Amino acid sequence: MTYRPFSMGMKGGRSPTRRSILEAAREVFGERGYHAASIDDVTRAAGTTKGAMYWHFRDKRDLYLAAALEAADAYRRAVLEPLEGASSLPQVVGSLFELNARFYAENPKIARFYSTMTFEGQILSESRLVRHVVGIYAEYRRVVARALSRALRRPAGRLENAAASLIALCDGLFIQHAADPQGFPLEPAFKAAAEIALDGLARPGRKGGA
Repeated sequence: MTYRPFSMGMKGGRSPTRRSILEAAREVFGERGYHAASIDDVTRAAGTTKGAMYWHFRDKRDLYLAAALEAADAYRRAVLEPLEGASSLPQVVGSLFELNARFYAENPKIARFYSTMTFEGQILSESRLVRHVVGIYAEYRRVVARALSRALRRPAGRLENAAASLIALCDGLFIQHAADPQGFPLEPAFKAAAEIALDGLARPGRKGGA
């Protein structure tokens, strides 16, 4: 079963006002955290009115969830979809780390929002968000496992543990970078991790599965 993204927010779909509110929400929640941020903070950052805010979102929780879900879908489009075209082992491993590094570099507000979500534990307190994230990770593992299967010529079902390990490595490096951006730059860490992962997967006799 393929994961399907869903949208939140009451009205307006993809309107420019809704987009600007969501961008401002990720910036404000990323800087202040969920509990310290207010609807007024987001309204000011978006340059809009409370009326416009409540036209699109019921309350702060609804706004937060919509901002999180949209960010997750942006990550999915930027990282998962391009991986579907990778075929050789260097291409699969290199693309995985390169796409992650590029996404975080090109989307600093989303990166900060993600890190704040992680450190606050807010991601685990909303069941609908948890279900969404679980769906994305399940698809993520399948996409990486299929890419490894093409490269290694082994059944994808036997490569899901290897896929999960690569994903965990990407996530762990990002969390360390989020905690100490100056002391732990992401690009060289991802480059080193890609080399180590490629060496391990290419090693003769490597089974890559359970």
